[in-house]
Amino acid sequence: MTIDELGGTAVPFSEVAALFPGEEWLEVGEYLGGSHGAPLVRVIEGSLSVPELKAGEGPWALVVHGDLFADGDLDFWTSDYRNSLLVVRGNVRARNFRFTNGANCFVSGSLECGVVIGRYGDESARLVAGSIKARAVLLDHVTGVECKAIDALVDSAEGWGLPRDFDDVDRAEIFVDGDGADLGELWKSLRAGQDIFLPGAEARLNAKRATLRPAP
Repeated sequence: MTIDELGGTAVPFSEVAALFPGEEWLEVGEYLGGSHGAPLVRVIEGSLSVPELKAGEGPWALVVHGDLFADGDLDFWTSDYRNSLLVVRGNVRARNFRFTNGANCFVSGSLECGVVIGRYGDESARLVAGSIKARAVLLDHVTGVECKAIDALVDSAEGWGLPRDFDDVDRAEIFVDGDGADLGELWKSLRAGQDIFLPGAEARLNAKRATLRPAP
């Protein structure tokens, strides 16, 4: 399912912004769409439940006034520099969650899923959530997340102020396919329903960390 198939209403960003004065995500309106032109914002009143969602190459913009639930994966990928926006005013639940390239994702409540993958924050990709509960949050070196509390194994570059659970470990003993550095390949495995961790590896990493810890 794509954003255009969700229904709701499609309105200019200025109309949506007027309803939410002072929100952090309003700054995205200044560069929404990039050189491709700002898209209309698809607005869903109330909560939204989907089998799965693949947002598309973008630019796109989606505001959900309630919760967003998916039986499968939520894939907020865009093509290069197509600045896009996701706003969920409630909670998000999904099998897995990905944000990359131009995807700016804001979740007011909690995000709960299997694995979170984030890439290409230097193109503006970011995730801001009230809290995150997942098996793992895997980020490349130019991508971070912002949240008040995180309950997950975290792979993050130094400088983002996030836990770093994959330092000082042999990644070849953690991931099924090599060292886990290719997040695109990991996402393909997750989409196929395959486990990305070797047997016992996830449990060993979890044994070293607190179950729930506030993010700095």
